[in-house]
Amino acid sequence: MSDPAAPARVAMYLPPSAEHVVALLAAARLNVTAVPLDPAYPAELLGQILRQAEPLCVLMLPGAEAEVAAVAPDGVPRLVVTLAAAAPAIPCAAAPHDGRRPLYTLFTSGSTGTPKGVDVPDSTLCNLLHWQSEHGGLAGAAVTQQFSALSFDVSFQEIFTTLCSGGRLHLVDPAWRRDLPQLLDQLETAGVERLFLPYVALQLLAEHGVRLDRYPSRLREVITAGEQLICTPAVRSWFARLPSARLFNHYGPTETHVVSALVLDGDPETWPERPAIGRPVANAVLRVVDDTGDPVAPGVTGRLLIGGQMAAPCYLGDAELNRTRFTAVPGQGLFYRSGDLAHVDHDGLFHYDGRDDEQIKISGHRLELGQVEAALLRHPRIGEPSSSRRTARCAPWCNATAPTIRASTS
Repeated sequence: MSDPAAPARVAMYLPPSAEHVVALLAAARLNVTAVPLDPAYPAELLGQILRQAEPLCVLMLPGAEAEVAAVAPDGVPRLVVTLAAAAPAIPCAAAPHDGRRPLYTLFTSGSTGTPKGVDVPDSTLCNLLHWQSEHGGLAGAAVTQQFSALSFDVSFQEIFTTLCSGGRLHLVDPAWRRDLPQLLDQLETAGVERLFLPYVALQLLAEHGVRLDRYPSRLREVITAGEQLICTPAVRSWFARLPSARLFNHYGPTETHVVSALVLDGDPETWPERPAIGRPVANAVLRVVDDTGDPVAPGVTGRLLIGGQMAAPCYLGDAELNRTRFTAVPGQGLFYRSGDLAHVDHDGLFHYDGRDDEQIKISGHRLELGQVEAALLRHPRIGEPSSSRRTARCAPWCNATAPTIRASTS
């Protein structure tokens, strides 16, 4: 590692599997920071992530050696993970730490074209787990269907919430993300009680459920996050046939994880079309301010600042970004400039009102338009690229001369 004081990191090139869960638990036990890699990512992107993370090694399943060799920097050890069919338990004392070391490092879209690393400490996830076990949903053990990509922060919430409460975790077959009828089969067959879904997947699941007349009989909680929740007719109709199920709307960027929540229960016909993002979770502080940093009145849209236990400089190797994205509020501590716009209503509920920068969300994925433009600039015949969001799609374009057009289409 270039910085001897940096946390020890281990990259995990693993699909949803028992091996991945065991590797996460082992890393946490040994005070090592997990860097989950999505095998579906382009090789160039994985290479950029690994060069920034500087992991001690890359963990993989048997058969993935060639894939990892194509993306891992030279000199990084690659270890194959196998689980013995039967092996004696070996006690392993937890390495001491103060809760502030990174539990995991995730990489999000960067405006310069290079993904940016975000360190998230133990204390952030522990705070969320305590809140969720006491105030945020099902108490005790629950059968949970893991769905999120392992490179998303929600996957840690799915896995650790279930294991820490003694529940049963069903790992996703990635094909189910594209085959919603098959996911509906799984929810019923496995007796799933809790499900975390990005909004787009929730909408598609509800549409299929209503059309196929499929209503998982044991489902009690659906937690959605990642984009603005919209209670469409399909969502209302599906939950109307799930009278024991509640819909939770969670909000929080990767940098802080979940910081607010709203629960929707009762008659779905009474749910607002665009529900609020709710109230702060335990130990989170939310402020809506104007351009000068002063609080705005209820109902007025402003910039959303996130403070409390989970607000701490987190960008890997980027002191300037840490300086600009975090600000000290006199008497209240450090706050993260989320880049989101919001307002507070007269009941104290926070509402999401969009972004104040060039970041967008596509199917729950954060995407900086600058990263799209940087990728376009790598093409030798493209100059002055630009991009914007058009409904649910990202639309890039560029200025082109007639000779360039002819050369590119001939």
